[in-house]
Amino acid sequence: MNYEINDIISRVISGDATSEEIQQLLHWFNESEDNPKEFARYEMLWNAMEIIGRRHEFNSERAFQKFNDHIEGFGQKKSVSLLSRISRIAAMLIFASGIAFFAGYYLKPVTKNVVTCKIVTPKGSKAYVELADGSKVWLNAESKLTYPESFSENTRDVYLEGEGYFEIAKNKEKPFIVHTSKVNIRAVGTAFNVKSYSSEDIIQTTLVEGAVAIEKHDIKVAGNAKNSSVVYLKPNQQATFYKASSFIDVSSKTSVVMAEDKPTVKSMDILVRKDSLLFDEKVNTELFTSWKENKLVFDNEPFESLAVKLERQFNMKCRFMDEELKSFRFTGKFPEVSVEQLFAALQFASPFHYIINENNIYLSLKPIQKVQ
Repeated sequence: MNYEINDIISRVISGDATSEEIQQLLHWFNESEDNPKEFARYEMLWNAMEIIGRRHEFNSERAFQKFNDHIEGFGQKKSVSLLSRISRIAAMLIFASGIAFFAGYYLKPVTKNVVTCKIVTPKGSKAYVELADGSKVWLNAESKLTYPESFSENTRDVYLEGEGYFEIAKNKEKPFIVHTSKVNIRAVGTAFNVKSYSSEDIIQTTLVEGAVAIEKHDIKVAGNAKNSSVVYLKPNQQATFYKASSFIDVSSKTSVVMAEDKPTVKSMDILVRKDSLLFDEKVNTELFTSWKENKLVFDNEPFESLAVKLERQFNMKCRFMDEELKSFRFTGKFPEVSVEQLFAALQFASPFHYIINENNIYLSLKPIQKVQ
């Protein structure tokens, strides 16, 4: 097949041929019995490429009619009849090829390239992001959020390490799931806070509005999976999952619980099962969500627990020179303040001394001399 006739066939099939080019194609048909067969093969290849390129848009009957419209009324009756017959056969073959292609396309799983996004906030910083579905996420210091650029057809899955506040766009058909190391938080349209630091022994979910389900990961025993434990929350309720500790102190259960802590049994302690979920009927959500507005709000919180929050917010290390100081408790509400202003205010509530040396805050019951 020479280049000229090759170009003519391309223009005929694509619908761009002139009447003169169609006459040349008919003349070429009469030159050899193999030429119509060659044309049919060419057309099959052309339309197969169309199917691959456009998939859902390809219509074999429309393609056949389009080609027929070009050749109708041109050339000798015998040639037109031959071309018409060949084009019909070609269309049938292409239609069969299309069925085979679509069968393979729909029956085989389609793998889509999912673009994964990550936001990491170091100590002393926070972040805000609006997801593809319109959901809003505030990320606290020393946290990481992993999420897809676009969500799947069935669910909206994100992965959290650290602390995040979520305002979820409503979609009853597609639940929003926050995955943490031990539990998943499932929501449809709601606002809630999740704290899941690897350095802490708890995963805490505080519901502001709407409803969520906290689902513990399946635990496999000897190859059999047990059902997940589920706790449903209403507004102003809080669920706390204890990853390792066997006991909790009721008086400080809303505080930071470090992973290396080994709680002792006291008269006010409640024995809880390891890897268990507990929840409070009523909490002051401001205590757990004010961070996203750069506020510090705490209520009867131990100094040791408060220090962890301050370290994240100010990117500084609190160093207790007296163990007794760790049990001091503070209540307060502060808008954006500097670390110096905050510690000066805390001194009014309890007598202690501090000194700031670069990124370290030294805390003591006695006046502190210069530190190296």
